[in-house]
Amino acid sequence: MKLKYLFLPFLLFLLSNCSNDDDISNNDLIVGNWQLDKIIINGFAGQTETLYNPEDVFYKFYSNGTLEIISNVADINSETMNYSIELDCLTLNCNNNEQMYEFLFLNGNKNEFWIEENTLSFGTAYVDGPTFVLNHLQ
Repeated sequence: MKLKYLFLPFLLFLLSNCSNDDDISNNDLIVGNWQLDKIIINGFAGQTETLYNPEDVFYKFYSNGTLEIISNVADINSETMNYSIELDCLTLNCNNNEQMYEFLFLNGNKNEFWIEENTLSFGTAYVDGPTFVLNHLQ
């Protein structure tokens, strides 16, 4: 009988300390230092890729919603901006039945994005814009 009363608090302790890996959000995954690998543009003439050297452009996502871009090339400006990850729909006016997706907003501009292993891709390809591909720095 005494053993049963000792087992119950132990079981409650174990269950309360279990974690769920689904609690990790894309916002947590995006925070850190990234380097620009390439920019992909899909158009009528096909796909073009502009490749960048590892030391050319760095993206620093901070947990406070600030993005710092440090560029050592002429075609991309160094700048600091706000970012957020928010649920939104693909169309301009969402309705109640429309599928919601996570988007990366950079200074209010909506970008689709995805993270696969150590690669972050984002852009406006859903409206024929460029896609930026970044590699995570360890």
